[in-house]
Amino acid sequence: MNSEHRVDRLKDVLAEMKRKGYKSYASIERNFDVSASFLSQVINGVVPLGETAARNMETKIGLPAFYLDKNVSDKSGDDFFTTDGSTDIKEFHTDYNIRRIKNENDTNIAVYSNIDFVSKTEYDFVGVKYHIEIPKRFFGKYDVEPRNFRMITNDSNSMKPYINKSDDVGVDISQTDVSDGELYLLSLDGDVMIKQVFREGGGSLRLHSFNADYPDRLISKEDTDNLVIIGKQMYRAG
Repeated sequence: MNSEHRVDRLKDVLAEMKRKGYKSYASIERNFDVSASFLSQVINGVVPLGETAARNMETKIGLPAFYLDKNVSDKSGDDFFTTDGSTDIKEFHTDYNIRRIKNENDTNIAVYSNIDFVSKTEYDFVGVKYHIEIPKRFFGKYDVEPRNFRMITNDSNSMKPYINKSDDVGVDISQTDVSDGELYLLSLDGDVMIKQVFREGGGSLRLHSFNADYPDRLISKEDTDNLVIIGKQMYRAG
């Protein structure tokens, strides 16, 4: 059985695990002794899911032997995980896991809980919750300097389903010039939020939420003095 087939089957398993509450590679690692780093690499196609690795994965997660090799039409053993062809895997954050196994190719990054504004243009990320390991290749791929990278835990559902409440979000604080349609961490009248920002006529900006329960907000050119662009969103995990 080829690796691509096993990975597709594994995605189904992860989708079901997400529905059962294991919403990140970190939670799977903590509960099933499966390397979060390895999961991330397999799902993102960095390493193949070979015979030995597949059997080890099945044992640790509690799947029947050769479950990942089965054809989709073969339903035996599906009482372990009801893989119903759901596309929930699209919402399982596979950018990078949030608590990786540390190795020499990782960069240690603090995750903050809030931002403390000293003045309109001066602020500090405060309340370190924990540190995570981000692969160095991430910074090269997205042309981000680690010294300009900050992470904060999102406290709103306004960008759901792309960014959920309690997800960790990474931003590049050097990118504060608005590119139309990109996502930014920003502050409006002192409230910190993540929004998709669009340029409108007359120099105004429209702040868009993915969650339809949160209406768009139009910021006129005159009111942009109350708006602070903190950084462009580059990363999410949860």
